Amino acid sequence: MPLNRLSIKLVLPICIILLMFAVAMGFSSYRATQSQVELYLEQRQQNIFDTANFALDSNQSLAQQHKVLNLLAAARDVKYIFLIEPETQLITVANVYQLIGKPVTQIDNMPLLEKRPSFQSLQLNPHQSQLADNYQHYSWHALPLLNAKGNAYQTYLLAIHLDAKQSASSVTQGLVDLSILFLASIVLVAIVSVLLLYQFVLTPLRILGESIQKNQTAATPQLLQEDFADDFNFLAKAYNKLLLTKNQQNAELIKSARAADRANAAKSQFLATMSHEIRTPINGIMGMLNLCLETQLNDKQQHFVKGALQSSESLLHIINDILDYSKVESGRLELEKIEFGLDDIIERLKIQVINQARQKSIDLYFAIPPEIAEMTYRGDPHRIGQVLLNLTSNAIKFTKQGSVTVRAVCSANGLLLSVQDTGIGLTPEQKENLFTPFTQADSSTTREYGGTGLGLAICKNIVEQMCGGIEIHSRYKLGSTFNVFLPLMPEKPITKPQGIATGRALLFEPNEQLKNALRDQLNYLDLDVVDTESPLVLNTLLSEKISYQLLFINLACIEQCREALLNYQQQQNSRLIFIHNQATTQLSEQEWPEEHSLLDLPCSLSQVKQLLHQTTETHTQAKVSFANKNILLVEDNAINAEIAKQILLNMGFSVDWAENGLVACQKINSQHDLVLMDIQMPIMDGLEATAEIRKKGYSALPILAMTANAMQGDRQKCIDAGMDDYLTKPIDMAKLRMMLQQWLKVEQINEQATKHTRSTLDKTPTQNSLTHTASTQTHSAQVNPPQANSTQSLIFDCATALERLSGNSDLLKLLVQKFSEEFSKAGTTLADLLHNSNNADNLKQAQILNHTLKGTAANLGFDRLSEACKKIDMKFKQEQAVATEDLEQFNTALALSMQHAQQYIAQTEQA
Repeated sequence: MPLNRLSIKLVLPICIILLMFAVAMGFSSYRATQSQVELYLEQRQQNIFDTANFALDSNQSLAQQHKVLNLLAAARDVKYIFLIEPETQLITVANVYQLIGKPVTQIDNMPLLEKRPSFQSLQLNPHQSQLADNYQHYSWHALPLLNAKGNAYQTYLLAIHLDAKQSASSVTQGLVDLSILFLASIVLVAIVSVLLLYQFVLTPLRILGESIQKNQTAATPQLLQEDFADDFNFLAKAYNKLLLTKNQQNAELIKSARAADRANAAKSQFLATMSHEIRTPINGIMGMLNLCLETQLNDKQQHFVKGALQSSESLLHIINDILDYSKVESGRLELEKIEFGLDDIIERLKIQVINQARQKSIDLYFAIPPEIAEMTYRGDPHRIGQVLLNLTSNAIKFTKQGSVTVRAVCSANGLLLSVQDTGIGLTPEQKENLFTPFTQADSSTTREYGGTGLGLAICKNIVEQMCGGIEIHSRYKLGSTFNVFLPLMPEKPITKPQGIATGRALLFEPNEQLKNALRDQLNYLDLDVVDTESPLVLNTLLSEKISYQLLFINLACIEQCREALLNYQQQQNSRLIFIHNQATTQLSEQEWPEEHSLLDLPCSLSQVKQLLHQTTETHTQAKVSFANKNILLVEDNAINAEIAKQILLNMGFSVDWAENGLVACQKINSQHDLVLMDIQMPIMDGLEATAEIRKKGYSALPILAMTANAMQGDRQKCIDAGMDDYLTKPIDMAKLRMMLQQWLKVEQINEQATKHTRSTLDKTPTQNSLTHTASTQTHSAQVNPPQANSTQSLIFDCATALERLSGNSDLLKLLVQKFSEEFSKAGTTLADLLHNSNNADNLKQAQILNHTLKGTAANLGFDRLSEACKKIDMKFKQEQAVATEDLEQFNTALALSMQHAQQYIAQTEQA
């Protein structure tokens, strides 16, 4: 315990001090003893000499001298005493009788005699002594005595050996006894000190420490009840007062926190409710305005309607910003973890901002290397797209002239996205508060450009939640660059696409940045590209008669190379693709030549690949025959089945329909050449049905999955179940045709596709042909994005749906009507099922309903509804609860889809 350590800290120093004091006292006593012994020996030998000198001087007889010396030697500290005659060197008197009369020179091993000084030195110094050790002392004295005749004095040598060991032992023993007594006193003092410390210091501290530990976890404060009689009593009272104050503060904090939680919940609920309540009528207004723009309006009416539409879009953008910021602030912003490609984000970004850039005649560039565009990452593509959309929209908004460039760089640490503009720029002071909520560069900016000042704050929070960072480099009036770093690494190794297109291509585009970007994309797709920015160089290249399989020609400069292009096409018959950028050419759809592909710049890599796929398909469609081929179509939803059946019939197939996997197992026979199998169906799903069909012996029969499931791992599940390939909804006719051709191995007819180049380039388009071109050509290529409303997903893409049905408007009307009748109450049904989702059957039914609606909406062109279903389907796949916001978006998209469906039905009936 801490108190034990405290007791050691308090007692140990006292003990150490006392011990050091005892050692010092012992050492001092020892030194004092040594000094006393030395002094004693000096004084003792002097006393013996004085006594001997007096006694021997008065006693002349030898017997008396012996008696005197023996008396002196009787003392315990006198070991030897001799009287030596100087002339004969004989010992005349001694306390050792055996040595009397012997000459000194014959006595060995006696230091007293061996170390004696000479008589000459004694005459100079009559008293000499030597200390052999701490206890042995030798002294020699010149002693004048009467000679034996008694007639004269003769100097004798008196040698004395003192041994003080016994005396010193007595002193030492006394010192030891004194030390023992002193140490005992020290131990006693230490024990008493410890007891006093424990009683009057440590015990109160221990009680106080235990009380602190208890109050750390106690719900209510436990006051000290001990009554101390010293200063600890004051400490205990102060501690009790602190506990009461802290308890009162905690109660107030808990009360405030609960109030804040209730207010935050109420705010979130209010924002969610108001967002839904406001966005629903705004979306309805925007939908009606878009439909109104498609009617016959004069210029003034169009101006009013477009103004109302732009105001509605601005209001919707502000509402979305406020809702997103409230999510970030409350920590409710959820991030997905799914596989995505950067090229898809760039393609959506172009659709969302291209009109904004073209309205201001600003060049929009995408500097995305094809290798990076092809990479697959794992993260939240929606939020990454939201960040790029906000930065790009801001760049266009604050740029009056010049360009906006979106770049991507992949490094060993992650992905770097940047948006660069040539706009108004920022001062250092403006950059400091740029990411502060509800703040823009200055008040004049807010008035001139509008906005809430939330966009960049939201972007910063989103990026930081992804463990990334965002920074800005800007110079006033020169432009800005926003860099976004995301720690995303490619999920899979890059596999370069094969077989999309081969051969040589000629590229003519006056804009160098657009030309370089398209050239890099074509080179990446294994095309050998010759490019130029000059019409003169283009005419020269066309006159050289070099064979080019593809010609990419800028539509705005067609008049400068018309003759050379006509002559070249007569001889080479290449595939002609017109490229254009409406930001600079300002061309309308009525100026596009028909029967030729069109590519709108800037473009994503997927758009180029799709164009090349369709170009290849155009050349091969006339060569492929699906006659006498029979397909078993397994689809539980009648609308999806009718769409797929119409597509297959138009390709020349015979189609047999089964409404679920069990019926498919019953209908399967040797007449079927291929099976198109949905996955999620009642009674028996596609995976079980595939396994049963394989068990029946149809191991070589191609079975292709055709499902709305697009999650990671769905394809592998299909392959593991025994299927041969995988195709996602909505149905892409080009991909479907290529896949069917691959698995059915149909033979090709060796006929060349008919070319109409000269007639197309020479003729002046009529109004009818132009209308036909606008309604079919642009949507069949699907290269040009929808232009009506770029700020939201298309609610109803009628042209794409008609394309899937080969222009059969009667069938589309019938399917839309059936869709409206079947799913008009899907929102209420889904909400009820999710409310009772504790029941596994209800949850399963909710999944099936949402999955069916997702695929059906996608096939019929209700893109916004399909996207809303996709979000809910993602939550089902990840076993997460469906958020209220997801249901609100679903209900909004469903209501708008039903509204547009009814409007389409009414319009077709009037027509």
